[in-house]
Amino acid sequence: MIRELPYKEPRFKYLNCTGMIGVIASTRDDVDNWYFNTCIQWQYIKNDARHKVPMITALDPYQLPPMVQSYYFNGFVMMYCLDELVHDLIDHGYYVNFWKIDDYFIKGKSNYSQRHFYHDGLVLGYDDEAQTYTFASYSSNRVFEKFVSPRNCVERAFNAAFTNAFCGIRIYEDFPEMQLDFSLILKGIREYLYPLKRPDRFLGIYLYDWLCEQVERHRDNDKHGLDQRLFRMALEHKKCMMDRLQALANDGYIDCDCSDAYQPVYQQAVLLHYLCIKY
Repeated sequence: MIRELPYKEPRFKYLNCTGMIGVIASTRDDVDNWYFNTCIQWQYIKNDARHKVPMITALDPYQLPPMVQSYYFNGFVMMYCLDELVHDLIDHGYYVNFWKIDDYFIKGKSNYSQRHFYHDGLVLGYDDEAQTYTFASYSSNRVFEKFVSPRNCVERAFNAAFTNAFCGIRIYEDFPEMQLDFSLILKGIREYLYPLKRPDRFLGIYLYDWLCEQVERHRDNDKHGLDQRLFRMALEHKKCMMDRLQALANDGYIDCDCSDAYQPVYQQAVLLHYLCIKY
């Protein structure tokens, strides 16, 4: 038997977790309105081991969006019926998120057979005849995409896991329709353009100062290279802003010229992202 849940390219995928949640959230047709209403502010928290790169504030990896529900399972209890439980969850419409399993054993992931790295991975489906699972995650191609991995690889990775935990995730069926909220967007843009100055973090437009510092540090003395996620996040942030302005123009909230005027900003973000990849 073959079963696979819907996959749509996530709007934000600068982190593996934002990509996975984006796949699930995108099963709702109105999810863009949630992104437009809330995903405006971004920040970088200094000396925070949990957040080593900047993030969109509304996409905190440790807090699921409101339209998403999840059920967690203790892997130590479930490890002897793992495959049966994965089948049952997917058959009932739940995506399966393995939390902190060892990427070293997952064929198709970027760390496969290279280093032990406890990471997450979203399972979209299964193929009983081929004995495989379909994943959505960062792959050996260094991009967020769908790929297939043998079932025995997943079992080995799960048994070697740091926490042996996973969860079933899906959209709340009765979650109310999400509408574009102009007042909420306007408030978010004001807070982005005129953020509070805080000693423990960079917020809003002040984050550009931090990004410039990272480029200068890389140029002067950085043996490890510039983290590509920085300008991937900036690119996705600008793309969301451009689409937000277009949606507001389409609904008559603003003049169409605003979204057109933002095009060069987005194009510069695209250029920076590819320069970061190249160098």
